[in-house]
Amino acid sequence: MSLAHFVKEKLMPCKVPGCTNTWVLPKEELLKLATGKTAKEPRRMCDACFERYREFTDREISCSAPGCGNSVTVSAYQQLVDERRGRKRGSRDEYLCEECQKKAASLAAIEVPCRVKGCPNTWKLTGRQQVFLKEGQPPPKRFCDACARKMAEAQAETFPCRASGCQNTWTLTPFQRVELKGHKIPQRFCESCHEKMKDLQPVEVPCRVRGCGKTWTWTPAMQVESGESGPPKRMCSECFQRYQVLNDRDVRCRVKGCPHTWVFTRLSQMEHKGQKDPRRMCPACNERYMATEDKQVPCKIKGCGNTWTWSREAQFRSGATEPPARMCDACAEKLEDRQVPCSIAGCTHVWVWKKADQMGLVRTSLEVAPPQGYCERCRTWLDTRPARNLTCAKCGAEFLWDSYGQLMHEVADWPEPVECPSCAAPPAGSEPGS
Repeated sequence: MSLAHFVKEKLMPCKVPGCTNTWVLPKEELLKLATGKTAKEPRRMCDACFERYREFTDREISCSAPGCGNSVTVSAYQQLVDERRGRKRGSRDEYLCEECQKKAASLAAIEVPCRVKGCPNTWKLTGRQQVFLKEGQPPPKRFCDACARKMAEAQAETFPCRASGCQNTWTLTPFQRVELKGHKIPQRFCESCHEKMKDLQPVEVPCRVRGCGKTWTWTPAMQVESGESGPPKRMCSECFQRYQVLNDRDVRCRVKGCPHTWVFTRLSQMEHKGQKDPRRMCPACNERYMATEDKQVPCKIKGCGNTWTWSREAQFRSGATEPPARMCDACAEKLEDRQVPCSIAGCTHVWVWKKADQMGLVRTSLEVAPPQGYCERCRTWLDTRPARNLTCAKCGAEFLWDSYGQLMHEVADWPEPVECPSCAAPPAGSEPGS
């Protein structure tokens, strides 16, 4: 019997990484290996991989290095390997052009600090990994070998949910445990509360400071954490920042002539944000104010027997010991807005003498002659009309024609001047009109 009778076919693994199939190595090739005619076992694809391989063609894709405009040829075999390993076909995460490969080979590995806070160890960022980083992009956060071993040895732990009234727990993973590195364990929500938080929306709550129109955000996390209770009383961020730097201040008493002060608390300052300091009395004046009463004062109009009320507020505001002279309400009601002829000669318009202005001129009688005044047109003319430059017909000099002269020319037919004031003036020693 020949040697081939004792040799059996052998199942060989597919050479494509990621494939678990096999292919059959024939007896003839096994005999060649046994007799030394073939140096080593062949590496081949399984039938399924070979059929799939025939469907691929070489492809040109862009280099995956950020900012590189070159292209890379991905062979049909590499595409098959990517597919068997579960990668997306034509993925750019693995391919570098020839120029970028040379660059990666020339770069030395960099020691990068471990991602665990307080760990003195490092991990190596290879030249190839550096090429994949964008310009200015920091290295990724990773564990050093020691921390990676600790994570493998760490055990998951459970802790109470941070939500008020919730009896559930949340799990601290080994990964999170190593990252803490002995620091205080944070407060977190259980899975149920975390899902509940996803369905909630932020709520804008009015600032607790009276008069502030702003709001603070009651976040979904705060809502879940508070349980069934409503939002707490809080300041908006702007008010809180200001509150932290404010101090109580001493403000002068509002009463005229009083040298004392009252305390303007920082909380009161928050409620008067953007306004002037309020006018208040010191404790001593406030005590005296409460003991003061309103006074009835005779009307200043001669023959009127009525009175007007000098309130205690007005007494303290003025600081006077004697009441001012003013008319009673009944006399004030007798006054009305009056239309008065314009004071400009030749103008037929009127101006309105307001009731409030009349009260200021009244002394002991309501019959008061109106003062001089201009109508709206004349007042506007005098306020807005600029002086004009004229040329003297006699000496040729320029002179100004004021707005009043122009107005009188308009309403009273004053002639437009043709001579400057010097030329128009009579000679010294002459009689007027000569």
